[in-house]
Amino acid sequence: MDFRENIVRINELNINEIRVSRPSIEFFSRRFVKLVIDSDRDFWKPDIWVYTGVDKDYVVLPRLYCSCTSFAVEVISGRKSYCKHLVYQLISETSGNYRVLYVDYETLYSVLKEIMDLNISTSLRRILYRGG
Repeated sequence: MDFRENIVRINELNINEIRVSRPSIEFFSRRFVKLVIDSDRDFWKPDIWVYTGVDKDYVVLPRLYCSCTSFAVEVISGRKSYCKHLVYQLISETSGNYRVLYVDYETLYSVLKEIMDLNISTSLRRILYRGG
């Protein structure tokens, strides 16, 4: 199975077909943050989510990409169709159980850069823990 086939399978993923325990859903759902660009002038607003883990954070583009190692190794190689973060993001979005954070471009850039460079965003955690 090549990467394009995986994208098709991810896009066909049906929330009703996923069998996951309730405690797992609640645990993972609370860890998702949807980053929304706080600007009225832009017509295109990317759908960027972050999974805030205990030791690592991951960038998630719904049904398309996750910055976790499992996605890079298992999904890209075709051994799996998706990682658990893509599944739990879909569950979180469908259930409405996630946080929304409105950010400017500079903050978005900082958060994404920290996650990609350091595997964790201190900027994001600072914003979340101070409450805004």
